[in-house]
Amino acid sequence: MIKKLERMGAAIAFAEAGQFDTAREILAEVEKKHSGGRRKIVLVANDAPIKTGLVEYALSLASRIQSDTIFLNIFSGKQTSAGMNKCSTAFNKLWKKCSENDALEGRHGYFALRGDAPRLITDVCHRLGHVEMVIIQKQRNVSCDYKLPVPVFCFE
Repeated sequence: MIKKLERMGAAIAFAEAGQFDTAREILAEVEKKHSGGRRKIVLVANDAPIKTGLVEYALSLASRIQSDTIFLNIFSGKQTSAGMNKCSTAFNKLWKKCSENDALEGRHGYFALRGDAPRLITDVCHRLGHVEMVIIQKQRNVSCDYKLPVPVFCFE
């Protein structure tokens, strides 16, 4: 457990220093090492906080199909570090509320990444392995046409 926390701390340090590819590689190593062969659901929000309803939906679905959940906030170049921190803080509050109300099963992770959403989602799915589906929190007037190697579901 301590090694995992050390590796995650290193990933955060690299991300804060602008070394996003290195941070992603470290996170992929950590997740792969600690995830085993369990199935995963990936929930993605682009340039916006993750909505409560989608977190609850993903957790309920994960419980039913006995899978882990990975929550991604992906930010384009438009989003500032302050905006990223605001979304991360909002998710942490939401997560605390969800975990108090439900007996959570499986493993769950949250990551904030910066870059091209389709490329990052594809990379995360490839590195994690065993991804059953991707749920994307769609924004108005933004296409949800991702070409991914797994089923993609878009919700507003």
